[in-house]
Amino acid sequence: QEQLKKTPHSSQTELGVTGAPVILADLTNTLNQAAHTTTIVTLVLLLIVLFVIYRRPLTMFLPIIVIGVSLQVTRGTLSLLGLQGFPVSSYTNYFVVAISLGADTDYCLFLISRFRENYRDAGATPDTVGDSVTNAMRRVGPAVLASAMTVILASVCMSLTELSLFSTTGPGMAI
Repeated sequence: QEQLKKTPHSSQTELGVTGAPVILADLTNTLNQAAHTTTIVTLVLLLIVLFVIYRRPLTMFLPIIVIGVSLQVTRGTLSLLGLQGFPVSSYTNYFVVAISLGADTDYCLFLISRFRENYRDAGATPDTVGDSVTNAMRRVGPAVLASAMTVILASVCMSLTELSLFSTTGPGMAI
């Protein structure tokens, strides 16, 4: 870019840069902006839906907290694996965010619904909280585990493709 500035040109001449690196940089910037906007809109809509369903701040924010923790743990794990040579696509984060927003919300809704049901049936006293959590996990845990294993298996299968976008994002999504 410095060399371009030193090159003599008239005031009517327009200088520009093109090529694969520039196109890739533009694509990456556009995807980052779109992902940021999509994540914010999704979180706002999710909060609205959770407020309509639960109407309690703690219950409403619990799935958001779970999603945040899940994303941080996943990103940290992928970063460490990437440093060790594990193939991680620059697009993996977009897929991981989408899966976390969807799956984590569903799993939280299942668990919270069963907890509330068990808590109410047990008399809704502070003494019944532990038993209600245990019963909710016992009832919902196998379904959540089976669902998570299906997503993990499908993601791992993506690594078997020859298309590098999928072969490098699949394992990261499984994590």
